[in-house]
Amino acid sequence: MPTTPKASGYLSPTGAVVFPRRLPLSVEEAWAAVTDPARTAPCMATRRRAPWS
Repeated sequence: MPTTPKASGYLSPTGAVVFPRRLPLSVEEAWAAVTDPARTAPCMATRRRAPWS
């Protein structure tokens, strides 16, 4: 069943595209976001193995 994509940003009065999500403030915060097991485990658990591996 296809789903309709939803816009995640909007146009400001100046015409700039604005995204509501906050970007990491530092390298440490960004690294923590990609290495945190609580965030990455569900994604890695659903990853399928390649047939040749």
